[in-house]
Amino acid sequence: MNNIYIFKQQKRNERMPKILKEIQGSTPDELLLKYGICMAPPIQVDELMAKIGISVIEQDFREVEEISGFDVGSILGAAISNGNDIGIFYKEGMTQKTLRFTIAHEFAHCCLDCKQDEISHLEFRMDKSESDDKELKANEFAGRLLVPEKTLRQVYKKFLVPSLSALADIFEVPVNVMRERLEFLKLPYFKDDNMAET
Repeated sequence: MNNIYIFKQQKRNERMPKILKEIQGSTPDELLLKYGICMAPPIQVDELMAKIGISVIEQDFREVEEISGFDVGSILGAAISNGNDIGIFYKEGMTQKTLRFTIAHEFAHCCLDCKQDEISHLEFRMDKSESDDKELKANEFAGRLLVPEKTLRQVYKKFLVPSLSALADIFEVPVNVMRERLEFLKLPYFKDDNMAET
């Protein structure tokens, strides 16, 4: 049976979970500091979720995709809050880098998109590139969480010629995430990603 269905059915209708109230409006750096997550790369996003109290569950989304009319394989992740519980679900079989970013992206929705009076909330991360403002903000938040500026600058200084793929490997993020962070911070880099994971 579908884990998302079980998760939603077992929860009572209560006000916004205390967890969401505690993380709302916080920056990625504030959350890493508040929950005592080491800033050395790679950022331990699974440890952060455990300390906050968010369940992270592997999921076969085929049933949800069929019911919702989405293309098969198009859902990468989902965040669900209901009652006093929050779950982040991720597509089974992901690479480690994509998995880490998917968790961070769905966590971003928990921090940015849930309203104080909301009893339950559901967000999906789709395989296709999303360009709406909400998705872009979630991507930016996730990038800042997994690649904090201070830590990136410290690692970056150790390179004679900073390599995009090497930095992505150090932080365990997809190269497109590292590219966005470097370009946002105006840090030049060697573009060696043609063979790298995107």
